[in-house]
Amino acid sequence: MPGWIYFLCHILILLLAGCSRPAGGGNNEDLLELASRALTGGNYRLAHDTYRRILDHPDDSPLKDDAAYRLAYLSVIADERNPYLDYEKARRQFRQFVDEFPKSRYIMACNNWLKVLNLVVRRNTEQPATRTNQSSRTCEQQLQLLEKQLTQMREKNESLQKTLNRLRAAIER
Repeated sequence: MPGWIYFLCHILILLLAGCSRPAGGGNNEDLLELASRALTGGNYRLAHDTYRRILDHPDDSPLKDDAAYRLAYLSVIADERNPYLDYEKARRQFRQFVDEFPKSRYIMACNNWLKVLNLVVRRNTEQPATRTNQSSRTCEQQLQLLEKQLTQMREKNESLQKTLNRLRAAIER
């Protein structure tokens, strides 16, 4: 085989190999692994951006449901370093997931998250007045108890002052 044909074949193979990966490097499996390690390591921004990159890629990767589920899950990780913690957003994302990936292996988990998040959101929106009233009643009860204890301490203090004055008078005689 002439040298120039051998050279062109190698160039063609390298070009085809380069076209098989998404723009920006790494296939979706590699990106999913990178995002999972970032999530486990607490690097929430990298995990978020990488899951978004998988979802935004134009191919129909079978891993898009993994990325979508994990992106929604990122919104329920209660870590003070997680800038994506948002139960309302998670609820929307899990609903969207159920609509977009009805046959995914994550459907049951999404439905469970939706039930939990619906309870949390309902509790936070429907009962603040009740909690405030209960909290006010509890504070009033504690205040009354403290006022009663203060009154008892004042009475005890007065009694001790009288006893002390009597002792001083006895010593002076």
